[in-house]
Amino acid sequence: MKQLDEYRDQNIVVLGLARSGVQVAKVLHQAGAKVIVNDQKERQQCPEASELEALGISVICGGHPDDLIHEGVNLLVKNPGIPYKVQPIQQALELGIPVVTEVEIAYHLCEAPIIGITGSNGKTTTTTWVGRLFESAGLAPIVAGNIGTPLSEAAAHATADHWMVVELSSFQLKGTQRFRPRIAALLNLTETHLDYHGGMDDYVSSKAKLFANQTAEDTAVLNWDDPVCRGWFHISRRKSCPSR
Repeated sequence: MKQLDEYRDQNIVVLGLARSGVQVAKVLHQAGAKVIVNDQKERQQCPEASELEALGISVICGGHPDDLIHEGVNLLVKNPGIPYKVQPIQQALELGIPVVTEVEIAYHLCEAPIIGITGSNGKTTTTTWVGRLFESAGLAPIVAGNIGTPLSEAAAHATADHWMVVELSSFQLKGTQRFRPRIAALLNLTETHLDYHGGMDDYVSSKAKLFANQTAEDTAVLNWDDPVCRGWFHISRRKSCPSR
């Protein structure tokens, strides 16, 4: 597990008390950040709150206070499923505060090389298959992400000897900035989740973030039979492997 010194003494708001929110709050607290976790659910619906408070992490349930987001906040980490139109996220964006998902934090924590897998259909099946393939080859995979275990939870236990095999949704990828998988695979793209993204352009650009920070040292795997994936092959700056 890498040290997250860049977050020390930073004021960070974690929006959403789901499993990934709880884990990333713990990780950031351990890194020395000043963390506030906020969830719109009532306190009795947030059993995780007591666990975090016992660690010294502030938790606010029952809505989003008007003063939750202010100029002193350095970062907002959102649950992937929370839409960007909610008040705290809009306030953060207006103030120029970075808004990321747990995947971004986990990337900086993870010592293991990451295989990122996304697409409109088949993500879970492919991620499971790749994990089992690596396991049969003796390559010590850890399967995480949208498939179940939060990436930040898995990354906390990973070493450079592991391979992190990660299922990634467009919701997770939209909130990334420097995330860079060693291998990135795009299975296909069809019109889905447009209510969240507001249109196909945002959906496609969110998926494209999987490849945004890759270099010539990395590998992109693109489905040649999918016209959108095939279109990305020619603009890829990293080693591209068309698959069928």
